[in-house]
Amino acid sequence: MTTQPARRPLADAAARRTLDAEQRVRTALRELDRDGATISFAAVAQRARVSRAFLYEHADFRAEIEALRTARGAAPGRLPAGQRASDASLRARLRAALDDNQRPPRGDHADARRARDRPWPRPRARARAPGPAMSAWPAPPAAAALHGPAGEFVQRTAPHTEADPMALLAQFLVAFGAAAGRNVHYAVEATRHHLNEFVILVGPSGKGRKGSSWDHVDALLAQVDRDFAERCVSSGLSSGEGLIWEVRDGDGAEGEPAVGRDKRRLVLESEFAQVLKVLAREGNTLSPVIRNAWDAKTLQTIAKHTPVRARDAHIALVGHITKDELLRLITATELANGFFNRFLVIAVQRSQELPFGGRLAGDDLHRVRDATLTALRFAALQRQLTFDPDARARWIEVYGPLSRGEEGLLGAATHRAEAHVVRLAAIYATLDTSQHICLPHLQAALAVWRYSADSARWIFGDSLGDPTADEIWTLAKDRPAGVTRTEVRDLFSRNKKAREIDRALTILEEAGRLHRTTMSDGPGRPAETWLPTAGRRAA
Repeated sequence: MTTQPARRPLADAAARRTLDAEQRVRTALRELDRDGATISFAAVAQRARVSRAFLYEHADFRAEIEALRTARGAAPGRLPAGQRASDASLRARLRAALDDNQRPPRGDHADARRARDRPWPRPRARARAPGPAMSAWPAPPAAAALHGPAGEFVQRTAPHTEADPMALLAQFLVAFGAAAGRNVHYAVEATRHHLNEFVILVGPSGKGRKGSSWDHVDALLAQVDRDFAERCVSSGLSSGEGLIWEVRDGDGAEGEPAVGRDKRRLVLESEFAQVLKVLAREGNTLSPVIRNAWDAKTLQTIAKHTPVRARDAHIALVGHITKDELLRLITATELANGFFNRFLVIAVQRSQELPFGGRLAGDDLHRVRDATLTALRFAALQRQLTFDPDARARWIEVYGPLSRGEEGLLGAATHRAEAHVVRLAAIYATLDTSQHICLPHLQAALAVWRYSADSARWIFGDSLGDPTADEIWTLAKDRPAGVTRTEVRDLFSRNKKAREIDRALTILEEAGRLHRTTMSDGPGRPAETWLPTAGRRAA
């Protein structure tokens, strides 16, 4: 009787120690994966300060370590961070993270049973990690992209710089959209699309000339709107609260004006990898604030003592990153929650070699400066843009394909196609001081979007985000005669369960990659064959 009351505190203390150890293991796995370090039972145990027996006894941790180790392939050893993983293994880690996001909580057996048929299975150790087909560098955009003042800026600047023309174009469009403010908009039902856009330039460090491309845009921006260039271009994103503070509402306190604060901001992050690292921190609010900023919603923090609110903020964002950093640091959460697909992705590289630089004279851009200044004055008044008849007809043609989008990792990165095209078209129209989005504006926006989608394909490949489906697709896409179920089973050395193969084939069928047929060579049961869908076969 006297010892019974003491047992509960002891049991609670043991449970707390177990929970603390589990949290340390999860943190260790996240840090090791983020840093590109070797992942092994010994490494995780040392980082988490637990025993290896503890890891072996927890099936979830054991499976996750084995999956990450398998996806990683060979240990990175002492290679530099930029060489620690191939694109294929980085994509495999992203798929493993997507799988982990879909895993039900431990102990919920009913949910676990229901989850067995979901498209994102729990990661398991595999004999080999699939390597999704590498995509080629995106083809140059259609000439329609070089429309109006933006196109003239690129055509006059490109001969005098090593920067990629698409880097010049994309940043010019985003910078102008930021400087123009939120008076001009295009309405879709109750949603207003303003001229603020987000873009990420993805290319080699140093050799991609991402910084050089921005310098040209910044120089022009300072000439047409010096106040904006000096006061409204910021960098150093570290928290959602910090971004809100930049464009906060004035309350008249401490000499601060209650009205009249400039709510325009162009955030330039030349090291966007640091932003992705910030997003991975526990409790950081930057991701939802950035998403709301793109949507032009009211930004606010709910705090007891120092609440901050920003209404009518107009925020645009430019980021620079390498392909390796992006694949290493982007998480499944940011792919799935809409953070990443709010960005246009633009692949950039050095366009030419100019040992002594270019010779761009001040007068070369006088027409662009005048046209941009006129467009900014046009944007100072409230205007709702609409499609003209030709653009409306074209929009009806392309809206369906844009809405359907892609599957897998590529789809997760490009699921906001219609909104991006509308915003780009509105920017082109405003640069032309047009009350309507005309056909040339829409065609220009579509050309930029297609390049952006091709850039995302270059980064993420044709992975569907499901390891089993990706392996089957790699086998089948080069076979016009298709693959039989027997060949699919043999692909996995007959170690995959029929249910898992069925689920993977269903994913491929729903994605439009494969379609099912039956073929008979004579007496007996017809063979089930899966054929690549026309237009989806590998070139």
